[in-house]
Amino acid sequence: MEPKGLLQNARNLWELVRPYRRTFLLGIVVIGGIDLLDAAPPLATRTFINALTDQQMTWRVVLTCVGIIIGATMVMAVLRYVMSLTFGRLALHVTIKLRRRAYTHLQTLEPKFYTETRVGDLMARMTNDLREIRMVLSRGSMFGVDLIISLLVYMPIMFFLSWRLTLCLLAPMALMPLFVKRVGDKVHTTFRKVQDQMGDVGAYAQENITGARVVKAYAQERSAIEEFRRSAGKYLRLNLRHAWWMALFMSAIGLGLGLGMTTVIGVGGWEVVEGHMAVGDFVAYFLLMFRIMFPMIALGFIVSAVQRGAASLNRIKELLAVEPEVRDTEATVKEMTRIEGEIEFRRLTFAYNGTRVLEEVSLRVPRGTTLAVVGEVGSGKSTLISMLGRLVEPPDGTVLIDGVDVKRIPLTTLRRHVGYVPQDTFLFSTSIRDNIAFARMDASDDEIERVAEISQLSRDFESFPDGYGTLLGERGINLSGGQKQRVAIARAVLAEPSILILDDALSSVDTHTEEAILNRLRGVMRERTSIIVAHRISTLKEADLIVVLERGRVVEQGTHAALVAKDGLYASIYRKQLLEEEIEEA
Repeated sequence: MEPKGLLQNARNLWELVRPYRRTFLLGIVVIGGIDLLDAAPPLATRTFINALTDQQMTWRVVLTCVGIIIGATMVMAVLRYVMSLTFGRLALHVTIKLRRRAYTHLQTLEPKFYTETRVGDLMARMTNDLREIRMVLSRGSMFGVDLIISLLVYMPIMFFLSWRLTLCLLAPMALMPLFVKRVGDKVHTTFRKVQDQMGDVGAYAQENITGARVVKAYAQERSAIEEFRRSAGKYLRLNLRHAWWMALFMSAIGLGLGLGMTTVIGVGGWEVVEGHMAVGDFVAYFLLMFRIMFPMIALGFIVSAVQRGAASLNRIKELLAVEPEVRDTEATVKEMTRIEGEIEFRRLTFAYNGTRVLEEVSLRVPRGTTLAVVGEVGSGKSTLISMLGRLVEPPDGTVLIDGVDVKRIPLTTLRRHVGYVPQDTFLFSTSIRDNIAFARMDASDDEIERVAEISQLSRDFESFPDGYGTLLGERGINLSGGQKQRVAIARAVLAEPSILILDDALSSVDTHTEEAILNRLRGVMRERTSIIVAHRISTLKEADLIVVLERGRVVEQGTHAALVAKDGLYASIYRKQLLEEEIEEA
């Protein structure tokens, strides 16, 4: 994205502040009060020195000047506290709201988005980029407002004291707007590259930490370290380039201010010597000049903060601009709040990235039926069942539940009534109980124990240090593969879905445990439509209907006995597995 002008970037950031404009206005008023009071000590000093040089000093003058300086300083201390608190709270509220908005938006995006987007990059946007936005809205906006108000307050006074000195001070600043524009664009561009590279570094680190077992299993630690070093080195080089532009900017501002100050001293000294300017006026002018020095020096920080914040805001906006492919539309049947469980696939053909995965699949599954799907790897089994919950978006009119196109069923209703247990189980870093109760957080302990009994998880109860309250590591790392799958099965059963899908969800358990789970699940499956995807024929034998997929097509369907008698692909797979079992027993 091309960098925009400083003013346009400031306007974009202002849109974030607009809902809190009253708070922002309070901050402006407070800064205005500070700058007005900050002009009092130099003017009191002017009165003091002029009275001294004119030999008109009295106790009244001394006490008045001292009182003004002490009073202004004390009030400014209170106002500075209010100022910092006001802008800090403003920035905090805006960034929390933006973070919630971004996180809420992420929840609307389909699994496809997460397979194509690196987690490290998303985390960089949710942390580093939001931190930069918070910085510009707190310190950046505070310094920016202070710069504008201080110029509006002090410049008229300085013109009144000496218009010649003021012109001398401003002359070196004439080229500053052009310089700010050119360097500001570079700051924006380089910082955007810095943040993008930071996302790459975070993504690489996250992947290798998560996959630490694989890295160690293949003794690739040195390679992983070297690759991380290259990525971090590029991040360093981009940061140094960004720092180079910032150093140039700050040096130019310092040079301009230094030349202006030198001119003021020279011309002001000449005016005092020649009697054109009182000593007190010159001292007051010099003090006021120092009052605007800090805001002018802070100009570099302001420009940097605005451009960095704008670059980060653009990255957040890019995330928010991603439209969910799967969502409710005007065609959604909003009054549909329940699903009975009848499923129909109508001439379903689906291609992914130009590769046809399913072709002319037509199938009807009555309510309460147990359907088994079998086929070689890559035959389209997982894609087929993923379309029921719209985890993969099917073509219009090809997948129906209760006679309604799944794309017209409200997503909340659809996913609440479709229980899905994938082969690759994901568990959260909470307790076993909370993982089971994820679909129904109000579930009682008795309900948790019931579904744990069904999934045969209760057999391992004694091995859990704190029972179902045992805390799990990241992705449930302290459970075996079979235990993870049983937790996922218990979670799906607890949700009491109208359609229960087991996508090779028993692949990590032994055959005896599998049989025990299926025996318990049969009572559950009789009450709902069930779909089982498995490689073991033993898992599928009791199904009401078995469908065999080959290269995305339904090549056989029927009961176990009928398919074995047909002596086709299913029978071939079955005989092969029987032979493997005999070899294992031998």
